[in-house]
Amino acid sequence: MLNHLLVPLDGSQLAEQALDYAREIVKPGGRITLLSVVDLPFPTQVVFDMPPVQTIDPATLEQHRDLTKRYLQGKAASLASAGFVVDTIVELGYPEEAIVSIARKYAVDAIVMSTHGRTGLNRMLMGSVTNRVLNDTPCPVFVVPNAKRQKAAPAQNAS
Repeated sequence: MLNHLLVPLDGSQLAEQALDYAREIVKPGGRITLLSVVDLPFPTQVVFDMPPVQTIDPATLEQHRDLTKRYLQGKAASLASAGFVVDTIVELGYPEEAIVSIARKYAVDAIVMSTHGRTGLNRMLMGSVTNRVLNDTPCPVFVVPNAKRQKAAPAQNAS
């Protein structure tokens, strides 16, 4: 069993599926660090040759941070009541960079994260946070697939 896990959450039910897996692989009383990243604006200049967003409204940014912090605290309370030591971190930036940075800074044993399973143009334009984390991370990454995208196994013929 592992001592310390990093679980990135983006507020989606899909991302929260990683929490169930984290509970199973961290030792009893182990540490789980929950991370949410308040994402920077999409770099439109790179893809669409449009001017990048120059400013982020500080009030809106602070509101996002507060909502994100409350969200993580709710998830942390549930994990703490199950006997885990839980830290919450809210970062500003790009998710893949923040995940790798926090994994290094806190020397976690592993990262447990879900993947949205984007394909085609969405993946090309947006990339895959999971793939970028896998390429740069200093530790193992447990990837929880998008259950909706998984195909049901074909039924076996009973004849």
